[in-house]
Amino acid sequence: MLNKYNLTPSLAQNHNGVGTIWSHHNVTQYLGGTDHTDPDAYFAKYGYDMNQFYALVQHYYDQMPANKASLNSVNVSENEIHVVGWHTAQQTANRPYSYLFLLDSKTHKEVKRYKINRVNRQDVHNIYENITNSLHSGFNNTLTLDNNMHNRSYVLMSRYSSDPNGNTDTVDFTFRNIIKVPKQETSVASMDSLTADKKTLSMSGWHASVDSSRYPYSYLIVINAKTGREYKRYAINRTQRDDVRQVYPNIANAGKSGFGLSIPVTNDMRGNTYKVISRYSSTPNGEGAYVDYSFDNQVTVPAIVKQNLGSIDTLTASFNNVHISGWQANDNAQGRNVHTLIVMDANTHKEIKRMTIANSPRNDVAAAYPDLYKAGLSGFSADIPVDSQLQGKNIYFISRYSATANADADYVDYQFINQIGVPKKQVIESAASMDQLSRVNNTVIMSGWHAANASINKPYSYLIIMDKTTNKEIRRYKINRSLRNDVAAVYPTLYGSKNSGFGLTFNIDNSLVNKRIYVISRYSDNPSGEGNTVDYVFDNALNI
Repeated sequence: MLNKYNLTPSLAQNHNGVGTIWSHHNVTQYLGGTDHTDPDAYFAKYGYDMNQFYALVQHYYDQMPANKASLNSVNVSENEIHVVGWHTAQQTANRPYSYLFLLDSKTHKEVKRYKINRVNRQDVHNIYENITNSLHSGFNNTLTLDNNMHNRSYVLMSRYSSDPNGNTDTVDFTFRNIIKVPKQETSVASMDSLTADKKTLSMSGWHASVDSSRYPYSYLIVINAKTGREYKRYAINRTQRDDVRQVYPNIANAGKSGFGLSIPVTNDMRGNTYKVISRYSSTPNGEGAYVDYSFDNQVTVPAIVKQNLGSIDTLTASFNNVHISGWQANDNAQGRNVHTLIVMDANTHKEIKRMTIANSPRNDVAAAYPDLYKAGLSGFSADIPVDSQLQGKNIYFISRYSATANADADYVDYQFINQIGVPKKQVIESAASMDQLSRVNNTVIMSGWHAANASINKPYSYLIIMDKTTNKEIRRYKINRSLRNDVAAVYPTLYGSKNSGFGLTFNIDNSLVNKRIYVISRYSDNPSGEGNTVDYVFDNALNI
């Protein structure tokens, strides 16, 4: 091309280095200072046409020393940039020191430099085998970022230099790729669990910070969420959290960022709401220089709600006895160790009587109410004899714990909802039964019993045989009463019930034939069976 247009290097060198310029605009700027719409006419002024000029440009471009490069990949992570590529240049001979530079993408000023060792790139050498050092032109490096290098954009520059510091006698190549480094997460955390019950406030989670390596002391600080004031701080040892390290591999000590803490609930904490701050500190007391993370999570410690609970398991009443069993426990019973059961009139709501009772174990109650004071020793059972005060009354019960035996001062009560009616004893004046009244062959057999309160002072007993048709006496038999413990057991208050029995067998004569008979049992104060008497007429009747 040079020979075709008969141009010499000296001619090109006289035109202000035009051999390094590519565009028509720049060529005309160098030659005349203005653009020209007719380049052929313009270049004709200097004795050659446009084609000749571009040939000259091509010639001198081919004569320039080679300086070629490619950036194959860029990966940006939290605290580093990994770059892979190559840079080969003809003038690398006697420049054994290699550097990579991060330049500000706008100003192209150096931000940080990294001294590197080149790696082999056979693929590059295959293409540029005539370029010095093309085989050893590669780079595969991780460029660490300082804290102030985040949230900025960079371009990468590769340098060969004869200076160990990389400052003089250099061959550079600046890549066009824009490398954006996002804003750095300097402190990340999560509260996995924050709970509180009546006894314990517990928390677990993690907190990782880029500053943790500078601040070796860790604290969890419990804050009153309403006042914003610190309640208490706790020195902790961080625990292993491999899951956090995997997500944040570039945050220092992320793998050792865990925490777990349980603290006892005190009375001054109850009813208050708390949140937590995780702190890395430079001093053992948690002050000095530090970095905090304030969690949004909040938890309320349950307020003191004292319980007063009870239940009646069984409640029965008979003529003679009222039986009650169950349990009752009261959080306010502390210091009140006397347990009294008070019987109340359900109609007048006045006390009828009271009795001191002993408590018994109730593991079932303790299991259901583990926080209830002495729930495991809350059982009771009592039998209350029925007297005239209780007969015929509807009653309910009050359980009372008191500090003194008289139970009338310094006490706490629980009123059971259960009520029961106590039966009123009936006043039985007399009772009797004909157990047997029958004819066997030519005899009549009878047996039974008869007792009466009015039989007192009436020592004579009779059985009187009566005609059912005429209601007139047919005959009478003086008898001795026999022992009847069964009657006494049923009628213990009925006079003479224990010796109320009778038994009689007699022959049938003409006075009884074809008669329908019944029987009267009599007590008398007269040996004849007359005088003052007490009779019982049996309903039983027998045909003779």
